[in-house]
Amino acid sequence: MSLDQLESRLRQDLATLNLPPANWVPPRPDGALDVLVLGGGMLGLSASFALTRLGITHHRVLEAAPAGREGPWVTYARMQTLRSPKHLVGPAQDIPSLTFRAWYTAQHGEPGWQALGKIPRAMWQDYLVWLRRVLALPVTNGVTATRIRRGRDGLVA
Repeated sequence: MSLDQLESRLRQDLATLNLPPANWVPPRPDGALDVLVLGGGMLGLSASFALTRLGITHHRVLEAAPAGREGPWVTYARMQTLRSPKHLVGPAQDIPSLTFRAWYTAQHGEPGWQALGKIPRAMWQDYLVWLRRVLALPVTNGVTATRIRRGRDGLVA
């Protein structure tokens, strides 16, 4: 299976699961977000995907780093590979076609997967970039949150 075929399968999987569901949170007249996630690394992407799966689509992820450099994987991490074993599901949230294994196998085949020991950290970053793209997660790069305060109507500003 190629990466294009995997992405096609993923679209089918998500449609079969009715994902994303319709946004159920009533829109605010002032246009305020329902949720703001600070940080677009692995956990920020996971949070964004979880919100989307719950039908909370009016959210945004802010990330200070440029696109493709979120998190430690290609910036300050010193290890060459992830410490976690390759078979962990990670941010795929129990959707098989979103797993690192599915992504890797689509590019390197099952023999490549069997030969892989630990996941190289730069490859993990590539996987996270792919995950963000195929899920169309609402990440804005190059934004640093410097202050959080109480805004109008008790909202966070």
